[in-house]
Amino acid sequence: MRFFLLLCFTLVLAGCTLVAPPPAPVGINETWVQTTQQSPAAWIKGTDRWFLTGQPNQTELADREAGNRITQMPVSTFNTIQVRGFFQTQIIATDVPTVYILGPLAALRAIAVHVMGNTLYLRQVRPVSPTLMSQVIVRVGAPALQKLTQCGPGLIEARLTNTPLDVVSLGRGNMYLAGKVNLQHVLLGNWGCITAVGVNTHYLDIMSDGWGTINLAGHVGLHTLTHKGQGNVNIMGVTCMHPVHIDTRCIGRINLSGQVLNPHVIARDETCVFICGVAGTKVDASAQDKAVIGMSGYSEVLMANTSQTAQFLGSYLCVRDAYLRTHDASHMNVSASHQVFAEANQDSTIYFYGPRYLITGLGSHSGAILALGMRNMCNVNAEYRPYAYTLMRLPAPHIVPRNYKDE
Repeated sequence: MRFFLLLCFTLVLAGCTLVAPPPAPVGINETWVQTTQQSPAAWIKGTDRWFLTGQPNQTELADREAGNRITQMPVSTFNTIQVRGFFQTQIIATDVPTVYILGPLAALRAIAVHVMGNTLYLRQVRPVSPTLMSQVIVRVGAPALQKLTQCGPGLIEARLTNTPLDVVSLGRGNMYLAGKVNLQHVLLGNWGCITAVGVNTHYLDIMSDGWGTINLAGHVGLHTLTHKGQGNVNIMGVTCMHPVHIDTRCIGRINLSGQVLNPHVIARDETCVFICGVAGTKVDASAQDKAVIGMSGYSEVLMANTSQTAQFLGSYLCVRDAYLRTHDASHMNVSASHQVFAEANQDSTIYFYGPRYLITGLGSHSGAILALGMRNMCNVNAEYRPYAYTLMRLPAPHIVPRNYKDE
């Protein structure tokens, strides 16, 4: 009997030693910062030599070699251009309005050019093979272009000056703009892409409601961005002097880099909104459904709310105070230097990259709120320094001191 009891006790001890302790919680890796670093050079691969240097492209050289003639079309003053056709359109800033057409005669007869009101209409009015129509170049000289609309499948390239401009894409053709492009409104409603390099604007509203991509680079004073389509929006060089409002739904990815002041972001469905360079006094973020919001930079206050399976990735966002609320199976990564007020409901989780004592007013309703004790430049020694010290040392907010141990 004693032997049997001793054997049972030994097996119990052995079983206890074989059970591994639960793994320490780890945050969701934030690799989105690296993926937002893009080069405008990749955006303009679909352009030609005329767009880059002003020299004749291959189509123009082939037309000249074939003996195709250049035809000048008489036009009156206009400030709006609407294009519909398979031909190429080249637009330059000039002192007087001009239109020249170069290409095979059979294709030239299929193009109608006329001005109605203040709008120049360039249209393909006869069925001609796209291969033949693509050999036509319509070169437009516009003194003060205010609106450019793409309604067809052809390529549009423009070298512009600093005049207020609205760009609309309702066709399948791509649009490339260069120079001092003072964009005011951008609307994308089809498969075509809009690319502008050298943007110089203070107040820009964007509506993305199609399948194409919007690429902007320069000094982009973004005001509002509304996304309801399935394409992407990439903006490099955001320089805002006013709050930015972003509202997304459906699918697609929004990449912003620069200085995004006081962003107010609502992301729904399966959209992703990634912002590098948050600045200002307040960030308001709401992610629903399967949406993902990622932010880096600094702000005094963060107010974030997630639901369903959405994610807020903000371990690279340094804030002073954070007010957080998660629902369902959503998740948050956050970093703060002063206080964190958090509430996790249902099966949601909140990972705080910092010491536990910064979490105050803690409320949890079946969710998990974890202080990972992974201090970074946002909160290391935060109790001994003012917030201004944090702002002066934000270039690497994700650095963790090698020998740091949480209290």
